[in-house]
Amino acid sequence: MLPSPDQLTSFIDLLKRRIDSGRNLPSNLVIVIPLTDEKVARGKLETIQKLLGEKRFGTIVLSEWSAGPSVAFSDRAQVLIRYSSGAQLLDMRGESIGNEWLGIVQSLKLVQLDGGQTEEMLLLRRLRVRKEPGRESVRIGMGDESRPLYTLPQQLQAFRDLLMIAIVDPESVSVTPTRDSPVKFDSRLSIGSQMPDLVEKLNKLSHELELRPHAPWLYWSRLGTHDLLPTLTAVLTEPRRRTVNGEIHFVASAVRIPPQSPAILDLLEEAVGRGWTIHLGLGSDRIAECEAELRSLRSRIPSVGLRIWKLPHPVPAHAIVIDDSVFLSVRDWLSTMLEQTLDGASVGFAIEGAHFADTLRSSFKWGQEVMRPVAQAEV
Repeated sequence: MLPSPDQLTSFIDLLKRRIDSGRNLPSNLVIVIPLTDEKVARGKLETIQKLLGEKRFGTIVLSEWSAGPSVAFSDRAQVLIRYSSGAQLLDMRGESIGNEWLGIVQSLKLVQLDGGQTEEMLLLRRLRVRKEPGRESVRIGMGDESRPLYTLPQQLQAFRDLLMIAIVDPESVSVTPTRDSPVKFDSRLSIGSQMPDLVEKLNKLSHELELRPHAPWLYWSRLGTHDLLPTLTAVLTEPRRRTVNGEIHFVASAVRIPPQSPAILDLLEEAVGRGWTIHLGLGSDRIAECEAELRSLRSRIPSVGLRIWKLPHPVPAHAIVIDDSVFLSVRDWLSTMLEQTLDGASVGFAIEGAHFADTLRSSFKWGQEVMRPVAQAEV
């Protein structure tokens, strides 16, 4: 799925490199681009079909997908997403989320180049994500501590069984002698003092239970077209429901709040007025384009509770981050979503993942704060 027809040229170059290097190509290739000049698309289609050869099938489908990121997925349980050139690649793995993205694409209004519902057009409708032979690769911990999440229940069960044996028949459990504990079990002393190995296993298991899931897609739900604006409203009104001040981070390609959306400005101002901090982070490649809009926003909200950041890299997603929750959208939360009429291509995800939330927030750590309030700038 390519949001710009210009990306077709780069895609064709990629196919040529794979062919020249002898690497595998897919048996069936469907490219979804925005509704555009059919003559251009038809010329590119002929080139792609020649590259693929007679043994493979390739087609180009026109759709509403024009404001979203580039998305690549296959019948393997993996989805790759990139919001702009040079941005971090988001890798969504798992059978369930793969099927969700497949459903998003299949629900779009798709148009074949010749305008007909040919057999080739039905290929995308018939596509299914393969069922994985094993469990989804959700892991906890990082580096040497990394391990599959599904092993934790097994470890809990094994420790429970060991503990029950130690309580019912302690002498059948291997006891490691120490200077302060006897080799034989003494009912007058605690189990822990006489079984240091058991205590060590407990401490290790407790540590593993505190590790965060590495995969950010563990707990998620899809946000449909009609869920996006209510989600934005719910996040900005969260300060009304809390007595403790918090922070909301917006990761965006642009911030352009149109005059017909004054309520969003009111909610931003109210959140800051309640003691919350709103962080607006834009990529270094885009912030100059929104300078006038950002200065207007700063004039409306001169408080230090509104912080505007120039992030060091292109943004990896259009996201709102609050606590351990991340709300992704194919459109910018404070720009295209408010400027344009939402259509079937306007979708998003609500994701609960501390690791993913921290990763998005970390961009602000290395960013440069700009357009600070006058009083703060003077200090």
